[in-house]
Amino acid sequence: MTTRPYGFTLVELMVALAIFGFLILLAGPQLTTLLSNSQVRNATESVYNGVQRAQAAAIQNNGPARLVLDPTTGTGGWQIHISVDGAVPARNPATPCGTPSGAPSVNPTQLFCAKDGAASASITPTPGDATTITFDAYGRIQCNTDDTLACDGSKNLQWIDVASVNNSSARPLRVCITNQQAPNAAGSIPITASQIKMCDPNAAATEPQACPASCS
Repeated sequence: MTTRPYGFTLVELMVALAIFGFLILLAGPQLTTLLSNSQVRNATESVYNGVQRAQAAAIQNNGPARLVLDPTTGTGGWQIHISVDGAVPARNPATPCGTPSGAPSVNPTQLFCAKDGAASASITPTPGDATTITFDAYGRIQCNTDDTLACDGSKNLQWIDVASVNNSSARPLRVCITNQQAPNAAGSIPITASQIKMCDPNAAATEPQACPASCS
């Protein structure tokens, strides 16, 4: 009796490769969307955490703290500046992730680089020309300050949209800093108005992940 040698025939290998290729073809778009969604979420969570850290830093240091956002895709990010001995540390040159200049005391206390897990995520602030949000010692939103702690007249960030540059099917997200009322006589906004939320701008208003009405 003749025994069949172990292994696969050429036909069997070709069939297996064809099936494998077909499965890759089917799964490819879903995998791409999954990776894009991951980058969008990474960027959104980083911006959300950055705003929260800036607020916490202001309370902890009993003085103004500001988050400065650079929305440049791939090379941008954010920096947190707190007051030190009556002055605000200067930002890194060019981009948040540029080489720090001078002593550490004159550079940001914390920063996030978009290239670290969110290189293909686009960050769009509202208002369009806003790049900063500043908190006072009570964690309330106040007027943005320059390096002398004087109000510089710039617009505070209200919300930040995050989307994928490469995949329109990816789910966009938003960081809301809304319900911003007029500052009081001291230049601060009531703390009850300083709400920070990560949300889905496309979710129905009845869903828990929906953005506040004032954040749209």
